[in-house]
Amino acid sequence: FGQAASEDEAQREWAQTLTAEAPLRLPELKFHDLVFGRELGSGAFGVVRYAKRIVRAGELPSARGAPRERGIALSRAHWPDYA
Repeated sequence: FGQAASEDEAQREWAQTLTAEAPLRLPELKFHDLVFGRELGSGAFGVVRYAKRIVRAGELPSARGAPRERGIALSRAHWPDYA
């Protein structure tokens, strides 16, 4: 009984490890596509800042009623978040 319980616990830990958030590489993302905000934290390797990716008019399929000010497809509230 004790070994089965430890196997169940090991499986749960492994499942949690597999579903944990991990860094994601975005090679198509350019520095100039981001608008940076406040500092979220710092550590031995650098500083983490809040950022939003600018979504321009040509990057999304056109939708009726979508704002098109100065080539921007979506308002800042709809830009994706990054850190």
